[in-house]
Amino acid sequence: MEFVSRFGQLLTHDFCPGANRWVYWLKHPVACLAAVGLAALLFAILLKPLAWVVVVAVAFVLAIGLVWPWVSIRGLSCTVRFDVPRVSEGDAVTATINIRNRWPWPAWGLTLQERLETSFGDDDSLAEADENALAFSKVPGWSTSEYRWVIRPKSFGVYPTEPPRIGCGFPFGLYRSVTTASLENSLLVWPQVTPLETLLDAGAVSMADDRFSDCLVGEFGDLTGTRPFREGDSLRRVHWAQTARHDRLIVCERQAAVISSVEIVLDLHRFPFDPAVDTASAWSVRIAASLACAWHAENASVVVRSNDERLTIQPGRRGREALLDVMARLPHARSILDRKTVQATNAGLQIVVTTDPERIPSFDRGDHTDRRFVLVENGEPSGRFATSTIPINVNRPVPEQFQRAWRKVCHD
Repeated sequence: MEFVSRFGQLLTHDFCPGANRWVYWLKHPVACLAAVGLAALLFAILLKPLAWVVVVAVAFVLAIGLVWPWVSIRGLSCTVRFDVPRVSEGDAVTATINIRNRWPWPAWGLTLQERLETSFGDDDSLAEADENALAFSKVPGWSTSEYRWVIRPKSFGVYPTEPPRIGCGFPFGLYRSVTTASLENSLLVWPQVTPLETLLDAGAVSMADDRFSDCLVGEFGDLTGTRPFREGDSLRRVHWAQTARHDRLIVCERQAAVISSVEIVLDLHRFPFDPAVDTASAWSVRIAASLACAWHAENASVVVRSNDERLTIQPGRRGREALLDVMARLPHARSILDRKTVQATNAGLQIVVTTDPERIPSFDRGDHTDRRFVLVENGEPSGRFATSTIPINVNRPVPEQFQRAWRKVCHD
């Protein structure tokens, strides 16, 4: 068996790699058929006229294999659309393609190139051609066919990254003619959001009439209790029933209108990046989105900052959607993050999500901002950090790991 293995390696060994560019074209079926046709032509001219049958057969195969795909694709037009404009990572979305055939004969051997992972249902007209393509069994002549399939994107971003292309290699696969399909709408895939049960306390920086605190005393909101009158209290706050009962002035205490401020700084190595490959940067975006959504749900004033760009999240559902839209487009950003020290822009809580451990000591601590760090790395965290740093190893389950570490920081 060892002799057979070595003999096989000897047969497949590349002895002249520098000559590959000169001989690799011989691997193409067209080159092989052309060589056969040329040999048959010489044989027919010099030796036996019967070899003209082989020459004609080879010429016929080459003509059909090269011309038919080109003619078939010229009679096709297709559009691709997604049923919804937005979806989260791992959720299913239906994609639809309409193919119109303007020729009277059917079109066979069509494939649609696309970059999303697909799962196929019971439609027999769809078949898996390869890892990144869909194959259609037949498109009848003078008709418009509609095909639907389910897509489950594994990473966030904007899909498709390139316009989808439909190709035809029927009947022999000697030549594949391609045309670009028109895209009716793109699919925006939001990053995965990890739910957080507890949050750190954030400082109050501004007042609002529609958001109230159960811990701070003010002039708005519900009645929280009573206390003895102090000099300077307004007579409008006097609780007359309690005053008559205790024979001294008693005033009411109400809630204070307040907005807590949180700033989330996303510090990545580079833009753009591929979420499917650069896992540390991808999980940094997911963690930053999770923190921002958690505080946004508690009606805090949330600011997400990266480089010189700041995004202030507006209240309500539209504010959350705008945040996730920006996070989903980060892999396609063209700006490079600066390497300057990140300064706080307000007196509230600041969370820094970074993938570079060397960046943590360089942050300026001269201000009075309460700052925490989340360090995301592709391996085990290197070195020891302060208790304000949460190390995350992307080689282990990140959501459970982050939830456990965040809960511990909040309880401490």
